[in-house]
Amino acid sequence: MDIHIPTLFLTLTAASTVLALALAFVAFRSRRDGMPLWALAIACHALAYLLFSLRDQAPYIFTVVGANFLLTASLAIFGEGLYQFHQRRPPRLVLWLPVALSLGVTASLPDNLEGRIFLSGIINGWQGLLLLALILRQRQATRGRGQYLLMAGFATMLALSALRSGATALGKMDIATLTATNPVQALSFMATLATLILVAVGVVVMTKEQAEVRLVHNQAFSRGILNAIISEIAVLDHRGVIIEVNDAWQRFAIANSSVPGTPAPATGLGTNYLEICDSAASQSAAATSARDGIRQILDGSATNFSMEYDCHCPHQQRWFMMTVAPLGTHSRMAVVVHTDITERILAEQRIRAMAYHDPLTKLPNRSLLADRLAQAQAGNRRSGRHGALMFLDLDNFKALNDRHGHALGDLLLMEVARRLKECVREADTVARVGGDEFVVMLNSLNSDLAVAEKEAATIAETVRQALAQPYHLDGETGSLTAAKITHNCTVSIGVALFGSVEISQDDILHRGDQAMYLAKDGGRNRVCFYRDMPLESAESCG
Repeated sequence: MDIHIPTLFLTLTAASTVLALALAFVAFRSRRDGMPLWALAIACHALAYLLFSLRDQAPYIFTVVGANFLLTASLAIFGEGLYQFHQRRPPRLVLWLPVALSLGVTASLPDNLEGRIFLSGIINGWQGLLLLALILRQRQATRGRGQYLLMAGFATMLALSALRSGATALGKMDIATLTATNPVQALSFMATLATLILVAVGVVVMTKEQAEVRLVHNQAFSRGILNAIISEIAVLDHRGVIIEVNDAWQRFAIANSSVPGTPAPATGLGTNYLEICDSAASQSAAATSARDGIRQILDGSATNFSMEYDCHCPHQQRWFMMTVAPLGTHSRMAVVVHTDITERILAEQRIRAMAYHDPLTKLPNRSLLADRLAQAQAGNRRSGRHGALMFLDLDNFKALNDRHGHALGDLLLMEVARRLKECVREADTVARVGGDEFVVMLNSLNSDLAVAEKEAATIAETVRQALAQPYHLDGETGSLTAAKITHNCTVSIGVALFGSVEISQDDILHRGDQAMYLAKDGGRNRVCFYRDMPLESAESCG
């Protein structure tokens, strides 16, 4: 076999250099585990063969000893890369002990080429066997063709080491120098080149396959997280088209469909969500806001958008919050999240009702009355109209409580509230401000004071007559007795008018209260008005 060995040295050096640069480029672009170490290992291999080619131009300790050290170190570094790739802690003593042995052998046998070749073959075979065993142990965790290329490469290296050591032991490596032509030497160089190519291609394929497996795993992981979220989520592309939804979105689409078991139209993948919002914008302010908000996210002019909206159905009142955010920092896609906030809204309504309404009669309480009185005063200043405050106190309520208990008293108070609401206009306010005390605020009475007083008197008389009717209370519901109870209860009403002249709420309330007590003192079951003059002569009752 007429092959020029120095040329093979240069060929292996050039091939190793090209492969090392290729792996370094892949490592820089992909930043995958193990790839930088593998690139370094093949670079050490290239440098080792460069030193071998300089055997006759440089000292032995620099070339042969250094080259053998780099060859065994390259395998140790490759092993470090494999352990890093599999995310396992490397046994460094096992990996680097052959390097120390190789260094000792080559340094102690400078004049025994056959001995160096024999022992180096054994040491390199040991390293190759370790790496092959690692790949076999991780075979189930690293599925794909890349691991088989690696196994083929290290199997070739084992065969090469056995060939060199066996040929040396049998006297078939009849060479005087490292660069002398010999069939076994030439074959070993070609096997080394094949090993390099198999290993380099194998690690690239293996890392690519691992990246694909991780991508599938990450997608499944992300999908699992997405489906675990109870909010309805959709991902939109740059045009506003739905490209991904979670299970909650699909369940909502099916639950709100007119066809049982089938998703509602315009909710699935491929639907242009922007166009749906745009088509509803003429009929819904919420759809207009949603459309504009999503567009701002998609064109990058906003980083987040949120809004609350109602989405009632025939059998249920519902409220939702929609939030929109960009998907990532550089993509022109958006994530739309709809969260059911019905429970929160209903809780807020209950809290608001408790804060501003009487829990028994559901009428406005003193706080809400003060707010509405302030609004009425402001309206009067703008319009020049008058309003009136009617203070009502039940005349015979305590006797009912004392005789039949508070449960029946509560029933009577609820009936009073019902009758009051039937007597007044929709714009007026009926409030409960105490145990058996009610206030009726009349809005938008005539701008002429005398006419306004007549209007108020008419409504007050209607209220007085309505509340004077007998109360038929169901004792089974309200007390221990089972019989129905009829109770007569009248009302004393004090009326205070207010107009556009600035006057404090406390003064208005005080005047109404004074007029009500005048009605009480005048024999009850009557209406009294407060007029702006001394009390003894200022108030008229009817």
